[in-house]
Amino acid sequence: MSTDARASTADGSETTAGSPSRLSLASRPATAPAAVHPPAAVHPPLTSWETLPQSESWIEAARRGGERTGSVRSSVLNLTNTIIGAGMLGLPAAFAACGWAVGSLLLLACGLFSGLGLHLLSAAADLVGRPASFRSVAEAALPGSGLPYAIDAAIAVKCFGVATSYLVVVGDSMPKAIEPLGASGPLLDRRLWVAAAVPILAPLVSLRRIDALKYASLLALGCLLLVTVEIVAFSSGPVLRASPLLNPYSNSSRNCFPPNGDLPCRGAVSAATSALDAVRKVPIFVFSFTCQQNIVSITNELRRPSQRRVAAAVVLSEAVAVGQYLLVGFCGYFTFGDQIAGDVLASYPASPIVSFARVLMALSVVLSYGLQSHPSRSCLLSLLSVARAARDARRRRRASSPEAALLPSGGGGVEAGGGGVEA
Repeated sequence: MSTDARASTADGSETTAGSPSRLSLASRPATAPAAVHPPAAVHPPLTSWETLPQSESWIEAARRGGERTGSVRSSVLNLTNTIIGAGMLGLPAAFAACGWAVGSLLLLACGLFSGLGLHLLSAAADLVGRPASFRSVAEAALPGSGLPYAIDAAIAVKCFGVATSYLVVVGDSMPKAIEPLGASGPLLDRRLWVAAAVPILAPLVSLRRIDALKYASLLALGCLLLVTVEIVAFSSGPVLRASPLLNPYSNSSRNCFPPNGDLPCRGAVSAATSALDAVRKVPIFVFSFTCQQNIVSITNELRRPSQRRVAAAVVLSEAVAVGQYLLVGFCGYFTFGDQIAGDVLASYPASPIVSFARVLMALSVVLSYGLQSHPSRSCLLSLLSVARAARDARRRRRASSPEAALLPSGGGGVEAGGGGVEA
């Protein structure tokens, strides 16, 4: 827009400061009517609710600044589902290796630093402007380097690997779930169950917006909550002398329900172990909070994406994850002590309840597949766009080079076979 100030006249047209006044309608030449151009709308970048013009609807904002349909609730669902996954079944064994007190401290520390990282990534995305990406943040931090492309490639490969591991979980869990119930033959083939998962996950990976995965995340978190309830119920079974189905020691030949309340079938429980054992289990606690790959996409689609609303989504997600992890870690560890298996479900006796838990875990990872494919697809498309732009630039350079001027065009060009240039 011109730097001259514009002023509107009474009939709606406009004049420019420093120019002659507008001619009246009677004296204006009929052959050259003055064109009336409405002033161009100038909107600030959508970095917070306060900068959005009050007269602009969210539909108009979506058209020019990305689709912002997410709420704090949907952001919490997607972020929490990204954090919590099948890896929580290994936390009781991690507690056994480092002790319940050290394990609890490591969980809290990893959750705190994970939340801090989410906040910093969101703040960096605000600084570079929405909608942002990991590549745009890296380009602003290190302009002119190749690091942004390496980051896109790393996220694409990492998320693709995690999504593939979800299919491995499905292939492992379903045969183990149905074999104790009498299944045999082709039903125990893991390839069958991986293929059966495709019709469920295919629609999820085709969704363009990550906010559209909120309902799948809600179902997945419901499955994980039921598994957590089963682990808590197994831990209270020996104490409350509940149903035999909740006896986690039914495989043992010893009587684990003596009148004095002692639990001889449980292994040793300690608050801390050796420092070396604790260090070895740190990666399990760190990877239990891996969710950073989705924070930029989630906040890009968040309505009124102020730092306060982003912080609310981050804190709630981390709090839910830490609470559920502590329940699983404590209850699984105090049920079996140092005799706990790497997969807590493998420590329980074969029963319909444990089979149901395995089915729930398989269903939860299938419903979470889209949360890994979305960032992987976004980064791959980003790399492809860079490659296409580089290809177009090379074509333009070739078209504008001196050699291109010698190509046959109209009446002049290079003579065929003559080797000279036509006049």
